[in-house]
Amino acid sequence: MSQFDLADRVAIVTGSTRGIGRAAAEELVANGARVVISSRKAEACSEVAAAINATHGPGRAIAVPANISSREELGALVAETTVRFGRIDILVCNAATNPYYGPMAGIADEQFEKVLRNNILSNHWLIQMVAPGMAERGDGAIEETEFVLGGHPGDFVEDVRERAIGGMGRAGEAARVGELGPLKAASLEEGVKLHWLKEPQLYLLTHTLIGRGDQRAES
Repeated sequence: MSQFDLADRVAIVTGSTRGIGRAAAEELVANGARVVISSRKAEACSEVAAAINATHGPGRAIAVPANISSREELGALVAETTVRFGRIDILVCNAATNPYYGPMAGIADEQFEKVLRNNILSNHWLIQMVAPGMAERGDGAIEETEFVLGGHPGDFVEDVRERAIGGMGRAGEAARVGELGPLKAASLEEGVKLHWLKEPQLYLLTHTLIGRGDQRAES
């Protein structure tokens, strides 16, 4: 039984070939949306899209692989989604990279640059790409997945990512932690909501618990 109506809505979910991303994609489709499955590996994307279509009917999911480290590939993801489905109503920024575990003193510059590009800048790029269309229609939702509740003792990378994503939301004049928005035009776009999703208690759109994933797919 559908818990909320997402009929005719179109969603992109990055890192959606396994874990939380796949759970989010499956729940979106179960509630009426059409979904774009995206991660680095084309074969994995196609397998997940095929499994969803086998359960829910043809055309409910498509596969569009993209590497989150590439602005060009993310642009192609947005463009292909628009060509195939005509619009983007929901963006779930779930893909992430963690090339290092440990304190700040031990991380190499190239590792930190990868963290910033794949975990923060990639979300910024995607939001920039999809928010104008949402604002033009006066409706849309952008979801960012943050890794765990309660901080990351000893894990510099996840602490940086958590605080950066939380800061992006708070910069959008957050009403409260857990649902960030609606955002003012100065921060994002009028009429577009940004939600900050936390694992393992992942809430989507109406704050309905949708799944507990093992880990996010990397880019």
